[in-house]
Amino acid sequence: MARAIPKTADEPARWTLQRQADFLAHLAASCNVRASAAKVGMSEQSVYKLRMRSAPFCEAFDVARDEGYVRLEMMLLERAAEGDGDASVKLMLTLMAQHRARKKEEPRPAEIQRDLAEERRMIEAKLSEMNKRMGGDG
Repeated sequence: MARAIPKTADEPARWTLQRQADFLAHLAASCNVRASAAKVGMSEQSVYKLRMRSAPFCEAFDVARDEGYVRLEMMLLERAAEGDGDASVKLMLTLMAQHRARKKEEPRPAEIQRDLAEERRMIEAKLSEMNKRMGGDG
């Protein structure tokens, strides 16, 4: 993939849809945010900024990262089945345990964190509108 380079030194790189897709594919293969960002010519910091302002990207990020950890887990299981119990496998298992713990505690962006009562009010309002359109009293 050809890396998009800013036209001038003053023009920063942008998170295009293609760049996001390439980043997410690399993240799913590697579990490495920093390396995935570098692969598409972006900074790790910009990944987290985009994640906080874009709910769809945040959700895709979580899916890609989780897929990466599933791949890592499968690789570790294969190594364990082959009898390879070296320190790197133990380190990867530790990292996976930390990932799982962090995932449980990780705050979600405001766009994703929706109060259940608010969700219920929105659904009820839509149902009421539909009821009125169909001749009911809402």
